[in-house]
Amino acid sequence: MGVKSSIVLLGTHLALLHQVAASLILNFSGSNGSDVVTWEATGAVTVSSAAGIPAFSTGVGAAPVGDEWATDFDNNIGDVIQDGQSDITNVSLGGLGISYQKNGTEFFTLTEIDFNSGSGATDDIQPDFTGSDREYPNLADGDIVSWVGSGTLSLGGTAFDDYFNVGSYSSPINGGFYTVNISLIPEPSSVVLFSMVFAGFVVLSLRGRRAGIETIAS
Repeated sequence: MGVKSSIVLLGTHLALLHQVAASLILNFSGSNGSDVVTWEATGAVTVSSAAGIPAFSTGVGAAPVGDEWATDFDNNIGDVIQDGQSDITNVSLGGLGISYQKNGTEFFTLTEIDFNSGSGATDDIQPDFTGSDREYPNLADGDIVSWVGSGTLSLGGTAFDDYFNVGSYSSPINGGFYTVNISLIPEPSSVVLFSMVFAGFVVLSLRGRRAGIETIAS
């Protein structure tokens, strides 16, 4: 491969890394058989009218009123929820909720979340606010939209591993991506078993290495 081709490939990889980094991210993790979900919100995107996909369907300079997140994130983000599962809506996020920020200043707090099961890859994960109607911020080119928060929520008796498909899912928004990551926490017994197997492997490796050294020495 020539130098020019290598430079082009490097530029492509850097561009992809930049796209991945520019995301509003929701991380969800849970254990087998448990309906408790640990969540974290992180990340930021920079608004650009040239991006073609408005940030949260507000457009540049627009500010819809009300609980608009359902339409803002009617995102068909992927097959996050297992087929056959029902919607779980108006779930309290717990903790302090998600702080939704414009240019580093909190605009409002998202306190609930909806898990809407579609068909195949048409599932939606939609954070919402409660209470009286709120306005989304007026957005202009160069504005930074970010969110931050963490806590635990309940799936109301449905086990984490029965409801979600483990993986990473994204859909494009203005300035980057909206990304949902689903991860399964290993059971303690599994961790102990893995540790024992790993320790046994290390012991066998050391014995084999010692035997090899003794053979060479003799």
